[in-house]
Amino acid sequence: MKRNITLSIIIVLCLFLTGCKGKQVITTCTSSSKQINYTIKTKYIINSRKNIVESVNINQTIISKDKKILSDFKNQLDGQFSINKSLYGGYTYNIKVKNKKLVSKTIINYEKLNMKKFIKDNGAMKDYINKNNKFTLEGAKKLYESTGAKCE
Repeated sequence: MKRNITLSIIIVLCLFLTGCKGKQVITTCTSSSKQINYTIKTKYIINSRKNIVESVNINQTIISKDKKILSDFKNQLDGQFSINKSLYGGYTYNIKVKNKKLVSKTIINYEKLNMKKFIKDNGAMKDYINKNNKFTLEGAKKLYESTGAKCE
């Protein structure tokens, strides 16, 4: 009897704890920009629960016949992501140049990112967070749409 009660309590706790997180929502935003010597295509995959962003996967492809342009973009992105990773944490990224294409895959984990410091250093982020300094889904859509992306 005692064992059944303990087992029942464990099952109820497991159900309660797994149910509290809420359903994961995936929102996709895309943009494309064609310039004279290159084209940039970006896809943002926003993972959120209860209107709070947990992570954003950013897949960016830059196409150019000019190897210098691709090299410059690679150096710029690598420098930016490296600095952000060391200052705030939460960044994982991989940038490769092959043939006439640069492919950048970045994951920003907002559950590991030092948001307080990030917001302090990037004042514009205040427009995209809630009162608890959490990056909101609506804020993420607003941010990416301000750069020309379309969100679904």
